[in-house]
Amino acid sequence: LSFASGAGKTTLLNMLTLERGKGKALGTITLNGQPLTPALYAEHCAVVTQQDLLWTFLTCRDHLRNAINLYRPSLTHTEREAAIDDLLAATGLTSCQHTKAGN
Repeated sequence: LSFASGAGKTTLLNMLTLERGKGKALGTITLNGQPLTPALYAEHCAVVTQQDLLWTFLTCRDHLRNAINLYRPSLTHTEREAAIDDLLAATGLTSCQHTKAGN
């Protein structure tokens, strides 16, 4: 999201990520026709912040490999690599998967 200061970006993200912000939330947020719950959010959503939280000496693929090793340890090596390939394709990063994050 890229809008002017005070346009409601933080409020919108707080609502979409189910974070408690100031004030009272009214209305319903749905995803694929279902009310957004923490479980549904965890299964289908992610937020990428603008702060650089990546190590500059690792590639995009290395970062995804580290994350999948931490969050999906039950997957086999082959399943992990396939999941990484899927993530790279879904985010349009396949062409730069071997580029270090600092470049």
